[in-house]
Amino acid sequence: KIRFLGNYDFLITFANGKEKKVKLKEKMSRHPKVFRRLIENPELVKDVKIEPGGTGIYWDDLMGYACDWLYEIGE
Repeated sequence: KIRFLGNYDFLITFANGKEKKVKLKEKMSRHPKVFRRLIENPELVKDVKIEPGGTGIYWDDLMGYACDWLYEIGE
């Protein structure tokens, strides 16, 4: 499960039941070519989707993050 908190932050509930806050603003800014649309249009960030099978999150075919990595960086 994923919930948009604002300012590129999300609350993610993982398969093991743990909830973690994940902050993606700085992470996206490290890859401006990939995440250009989301950086230029912050309103689109809330339109996040969960990959089928829960393997990650995505915004379109070219933008996303794997669940293992999100779990690692979550607080």
